[in-house]
Amino acid sequence: MSALPSHPDVAGEQLPAPSPVPLHPHRGPGLTPVVPIAAAPGRARANHADSVTDPTRWFGSFALAVVQVLAGGRPAQQLVRWVTTEIYGSVARRAGLHVRLHGRPTRPAHGRVLSARADTTRPGVVEVCAVVHDGRRVRAVAGRMELFRGRWRVVELQVG
Repeated sequence: MSALPSHPDVAGEQLPAPSPVPLHPHRGPGLTPVVPIAAAPGRARANHADSVTDPTRWFGSFALAVVQVLAGGRPAQQLVRWVTTEIYGSVARRAGLHVRLHGRPTRPAHGRVLSARADTTRPGVVEVCAVVHDGRRVRAVAGRMELFRGRWRVVELQVG
């Protein structure tokens, strides 16, 4: 017995295939449908460093964000997705201590990445370092990143 009730008018009839629906609501019929990049041939997500963001550039941006969090100019919650829970807890505690001792900055410091390097130790694992100017002083940031669900995640972090 079927789980779905059959309709007496269409029992045994061949139903026509549904008409294709455009993927984008503003594209009319007859236009080429929009195909997401992830679905394009040859662009499947693999679990290796070639298919994700360049680790050197990614860690440079991440290091700048960490330094801004530690200076009180950025909330620590912005790092949650990119670090382990242990690292997040450590950075959040250190940032909270800095804010309690020195207060929040009155105007945001615009830091910049001076240099960044990465060295692949094995597939999916990269050791990285960066030198960042946080607006007041130059700081060194080093760590280890691993691929986790198709994106980089920092599993070790040292900030000088």
